[in-house]
Amino acid sequence: MTKPRRHRIPGEEWERHKNVIKKLYLDEKRTLEGERGVMNMMKTIHGFSQYETRFRRWGFRKNLKRDDWKIIDNVRAERKQAGKSSEVYLNGELIPEEKVQKETSR
Repeated sequence: MTKPRRHRIPGEEWERHKNVIKKLYLDEKRTLEGERGVMNMMKTIHGFSQYETRFRRWGFRKNLKRDDWKIIDNVRAERKQAGKSSEVYLNGELIPEEKVQKETSR
């Protein structure tokens, strides 16, 4: 049995829906998959797929990786040594100091 070929969605079509996808995924904090997930909603409404690649291009992330936290910790240490304070933002939202301390101490 052969796999069905995916319909490739042009970049312009993705860009037309970027704000809706961002709102669902980042602002409403929906999962990517599942019944109420972004993929299911956009597929049902617009026939969309190929999210992971597009999210990487747009820089949509809900979480940071261990290496990201190491870099943040180093930058904050340098700024502290220079007498400056730092706030950490992800997707334009301030990450609470408690979370920053927890993640950088791992």
